[in-house]
Amino acid sequence: MIEKFELNAPFICRLEKQSDEITMGRKPEGKAEKILKKFGKRVDGMITELKDVTDNTGAEVKQRIDELSRNTDSLSEQFQSFKENHKEKWEDVQNELDRAAQELRKAFKSLFANRKATYK
Repeated sequence: MIEKFELNAPFICRLEKQSDEITMGRKPEGKAEKILKKFGKRVDGMITELKDVTDNTGAEVKQRIDELSRNTDSLSEQFQSFKENHKEKWEDVQNELDRAAQELRKAFKSLFANRKATYK
């Protein structure tokens, strides 16, 4: 009997300690719980900071989009003016671009046709 009691003594002491901690209102926090709690607080802080940055950035982004829209309109007007003032040159450029696009299209078709034949 005495041997059995000595073997179980540490277990009994742990049970007594745990029951004392539980009766004090809550279970003791382990290392993992502390780390997760700390991590949760950091994430909450980051979310708050991100929300603040997002609110400020939204106005800046809208302003930048408006500015880009104005620049696009201005460039479009300048481009139309250039096309009208250099009609003959523009037609040459457009014809060359069309020819280059057709050659590029043929090259891709040829490349993919060769690949399909290789994998069959």
